[in-house]
Amino acid sequence: MKTLLIIIVSLLSIRLFAQSPEIIWAHNFGGTSLDDQGKIVRLLDTTYLIAGRSSSNDVDLTNNYGFTDIWVAKVDTNTNIIWQKNFGGSSSEFLGDLISLSDGNYLIGGASGSSDFDVTYNHGSIDIWLVKISPDGDILWQLSIGGTDGEYVHSIIEANDGNIYFTGESASDDGDIGVHYGVDTWDAIYGKVSGSGVLQWVKVVGTNNEDEGNQVIQLNYDNNFLIVGTTGYLGSNKYWIRKFDPDGNMIWDRYYGGSNYDNAESVYELSGHNLIVTGQSYSFDGNVTGHHGSDYADVWTIKLDKNGDFLQGLCFGGSLTDIGNQIAEGEDATSLLIVCETTSQDDGDVSGIHSHDLTPDI
Repeated sequence: MKTLLIIIVSLLSIRLFAQSPEIIWAHNFGGTSLDDQGKIVRLLDTTYLIAGRSSSNDVDLTNNYGFTDIWVAKVDTNTNIIWQKNFGGSSSEFLGDLISLSDGNYLIGGASGSSDFDVTYNHGSIDIWLVKISPDGDILWQLSIGGTDGEYVHSIIEANDGNIYFTGESASDDGDIGVHYGVDTWDAIYGKVSGSGVLQWVKVVGTNNEDEGNQVIQLNYDNNFLIVGTTGYLGSNKYWIRKFDPDGNMIWDRYYGGSNYDNAESVYELSGHNLIVTGQSYSFDGNVTGHHGSDYADVWTIKLDKNGDFLQGLCFGGSLTDIGNQIAEGEDATSLLIVCETTSQDDGDVSGIHSHDLTPDI
């Protein structure tokens, strides 16, 4: 049995490289089968919307449609489930992202191989599946995006004008995608969907290596957009940062890393419009310095100016795998939180490891 573990911490007690955060509450949600890929959104009424992928049909979860579904629940501050629903069909569904919308509804960014039950259409394999739901979990609209060979979404946002932007990866050259650059590899994709659920466009960026988009954000100072991910455009996979306009046109691309595999997972715009990017690096050269000297990944966090030019970088981690997953605000304007996963064993920058069997800690 694998369940979703949701941990709420107090930002008032968090300091980077200092005291441990205060855990307000922690709770497992799930059943007796596989439940993972957890996301959480805090709502204005102090409740939480949580989501994940589930194959369970007992304990907290009911009405599984088959294989894995996307499971969404609203819970109060005492971890009581107010409502819970499965979304999907008789094949497999996967969760990529979950956001709240300006109109009080919510948007699920997932992937689906189904064409029945909640899923009205499939292009032939795994499609990107966007689902807008009401505060009570009712489906307001849904959209499948893809081709015959498979697509996944990793990040979704609502722009200031109410349109939806997404990024992820694709293996198709038909349907909504139209072109594929790799051979037996994945291309990075990004796209725009109207607030009413109509696909506007999809852009594809690919090489003969693995390419993917991991996060999309809207910039505060000019309302253009930024994607971070990885691409093999310069040979080995490097951090890929693309700035683009609301129509998807590239403004600039930047590539940072070394001669091994580097993948940018998250980006954050600072108040002065500089950028912080974090992810994972296996490199010891190029822009990467201070790697902890193993065959595993370090968390590699870099600072760029608003034009994407490199300012500085920092590796941190231990002797095993360390990955930077997400950047969030700290308690004041001078600090950020980087959520990471690690298998390092109480060495380097890592302390307080809870597992000694190479399963990751956060």
